[in-house]
Amino acid sequence: MYEKIVDEDPYVMPMKIYPAVHYTMGGVWVDYNLMTTIPGCFAIGEANFSDHGANRLELLH
Repeated sequence: MYEKIVDEDPYVMPMKIYPAVHYTMGGVWVDYNLMTTIPGCFAIGEANFSDHGANRLELLH
């Protein structure tokens, strides 16, 4: 698969490996109205730390 993508044989030329973000854990802080610390700027979905951005590990309360 690597050879098909980069057109280099990994047995001949060492593979190019770079650090990269794999996933995010969290988001920006929001209040109960989903407003960030910037007045008038709201965060929803993946950007919201408490609902969808709080990683997808099981949370036990």
